[in-house]
Order: sequence, then C-alpha cells, then structure tokens
Amino acid sequence: MASSPAAKKLRIYEVAKDLGMSSEVIQQIAKKLGVEVKNHMSTLPADIVEKVRAELGKEKAAVREVVVRQQEHEAQRARDDRQRAVAAQQAAQNAQIAAAQAGRAAGDATARRRSRSTRSSPPRASARPWRASTPRRAVASIAGTRTKPERRPRKARSCACRSSSPSPSSRT
Repeated sequence: MASSPAAKKLRIYEVAKDLGMSSEVIQQIAKKLGVEVKNHMSTLPADIVEKVRAELGKEKAAVREVVVRQQEHEAQRARDDRQRAVAAQQAAQNAQIAAAQAGRAAGDATARRRSRSTRSSPPRASARPWRASTPRRAVASIAGTRTKPERRPRKARSCACRSSSPSPSSRT
C-alpha cells in the first residue's frame, strides 16, 4: 500500500496480504517485536509494519543461506558419489583384465577340454519325459494319485433365522 503523509494504522491481515503471507506469521513476528496483538483484525502502526518487513527480510536471508548450504552439500555429495562410481568401475575393469591374463596363463588346454566336452556329449534325456511339459494334475491322474482331498458335505447349521418357532406374520 502507498504510504500517505498521515500514516494510518494497518490491520494485520492487510499487512499479510501485501507481503503475501498468512496473518498468523505476521502476528507471531509482531509478538516477537513486543507488540500486543490479539487477532488478524488488530492494528499495527506504520513503524511496527516497517520493523515487521525488516524482520521478514532477515528471516528470508537466513533461509536463503540455509538453502544455499544444502545445495552445496548435495553437490559435493554427488561429486563424491561420481568419483566412487568411477573408481569402482576402474577396479572392475582391472579385475577383468587380470582374470583374462590369468586365464591365458593357465593355458589353452583347459579351454580346449571344455569345448570338446560340450561338443561331444549328446543331449541328456530326462528320466521322466512327461514331467517337464505336463501340468501336475495331469501327472497325478497318470500316476493314479489324488492332488486334492475330497470335500465332505457341509453340516447343516442352525441359526436364529431358521428356528422352528413360527414367525410373527404367520400367527394371525
């Protein structure tokens, strides 16, 4: 709002609206400054309004500093994580290279034996050829065994709604 030469007292809700904040926050700040306020309709003199604005500026600056520190901390953490990932990747590459060199040093004879054994052996026949492709129920029926127990018939339950006493409508 525009300041007039004859400064009028502003209500807390008006100050809050100008600053884009809730009236409860303005009330708390005014109480912190030593002004007695009861609700959002209480009035504040112009000098107190300026003090409230200055206090808000200080709080916003403090919040900005905290946010900047958090962002710097997160950026440092991300850099550290990237460095750890690169170091782990390099270690894995070094391990692969060492394993490859050790495999070559052990000789090609082992590799030749492996390749011969896989080529010469015939495919393995299963002892139960029906086992791999047939569902369990069919397997059970082939074998002559049950998969589930037979169900017994349910017992008749007595309840209040099926009692033998006549209903009120049939008494007439």
